[in-house]
Amino acid sequence: MPIMNELNVCVAQLQPSEFQCWGEKVGGSIRTWKKRYFVLKDRRIWYFSSCKDKAAKGYIDVPVGTEVNDVSGAKIAKHKPFAMTINSKGPKGYRLFVIICDNETDFKNFFEHIKAQTHEQKVPVSRIIPTSIVPSSMIQTPSLQPGALLNIDANIANYITSDGRKNLEHVKNYFNWIDSDDNLTKYWKYWTDNLPTKTSKQPLLKGEAVHYTISVSSKADHLKWRAFGNQRPMINPMANFFIGVGIQQEEIERIDEFGSLVRPQIIGSMIEITKNFGMSENWFFAGRFDISLIRQLSEDGNFTDRLFEWLAESHITEFCQFGREVNENPPVQSTFHFLIEGEMSSRVNKLLRATQKFGFPPIPNPILNIFKGLNQYYTYFVFGVTLCNQGFVRFSAMIADPTDDVVLSLLDAVRVPQETRKIHLSLLKDHTISVRYVEYSYLKNGCGRGTFNEGSDVYVQYYFGSDAQ
Repeated sequence: MPIMNELNVCVAQLQPSEFQCWGEKVGGSIRTWKKRYFVLKDRRIWYFSSCKDKAAKGYIDVPVGTEVNDVSGAKIAKHKPFAMTINSKGPKGYRLFVIICDNETDFKNFFEHIKAQTHEQKVPVSRIIPTSIVPSSMIQTPSLQPGALLNIDANIANYITSDGRKNLEHVKNYFNWIDSDDNLTKYWKYWTDNLPTKTSKQPLLKGEAVHYTISVSSKADHLKWRAFGNQRPMINPMANFFIGVGIQQEEIERIDEFGSLVRPQIIGSMIEITKNFGMSENWFFAGRFDISLIRQLSEDGNFTDRLFEWLAESHITEFCQFGREVNENPPVQSTFHFLIEGEMSSRVNKLLRATQKFGFPPIPNPILNIFKGLNQYYTYFVFGVTLCNQGFVRFSAMIADPTDDVVLSLLDAVRVPQETRKIHLSLLKDHTISVRYVEYSYLKNGCGRGTFNEGSDVYVQYYFGSDAQ
């Protein structure tokens, strides 16, 4: 990550440049799309949120030998044209950046100039001074607050669609067992009715959005429904839902207590339902948080000490999500998510060390081999761990933006039944839905409360849209 002093440069100071244009960018650790103004100069691509900014948001180095590829129309570029990937080497190793230009002319010129920078040049490429630095097509999407930059489990999707609210019912119809039980149906509907919308009692304001995802177990018998977005519209409906299902006021007040501590800008509500009539409520904060806060957020004593030992060994200084179960039956569980970056072998070793240190069985070889075999496009894992005052409960190892092949390989590794494999195939083919994560997880025996799947399983997290003003 560039240090702040390096970013104190404006567009005017970079003139004359090799090339500059508007486009969208996703890259680095966090795969969130942003509109950016790009300026290429001296084997470095600077990017700004506005051409009038006094400081850059960041830069991408493109030294000789940098791999640059045309990925127009590919899934990694939202199936959009005029897209490229840049595999840039930084202090922490290689990172993949994806850039989508506004039009074909900009794409061809930008791509040509970047490629020229990555080769030893015998003839200098001409520099240009643009006559206009106004975007040719500024796409209006709900803005994501800085707290969303490390929004992992919550998953601000790669792109925002307007299908979210109407897709709730559509996605539910993939799982007919929900409607076969009146209690599950009422519970699910009460949760959805308490989510903010453009027309709710406390409506979404301009620039605010609610995003929807669902995590589906391999056998499609355990579902985790999530809604998350800006703090202002989410907080009251979320609290009202918890009050309505009988959660103690003391536990609901923890949301405000912990919120004052970490000050998240993205918060979310999650319910879990199972075919065995299991129901559970959770809330979560997403952002970039220093690990020193963990001791204030957790009530788990010696087990927190063990977590800190692993964090120190793994050189991890931040967590990207904190969640808390608000089920009325103790013990209350807390979940923390962390980014694991670096070379593939290092990432895998950190996962293995975590499972050993926290008392989980080893990750099975068929699963482990899939993680080890991922290509350079997968620049990080997400590791989640759930603990309570009785110990470590669950862990998950997550792969972001997986291809369909990776998803199906992990499902097959846990011997998914053909009947539910077909459900996942249908979800993968549904054009209103996209995969954000696939995860291998393990829930310790005795921690499922008779209704949640214990042992190992694979979950696929699908994003199915947003509701935005």
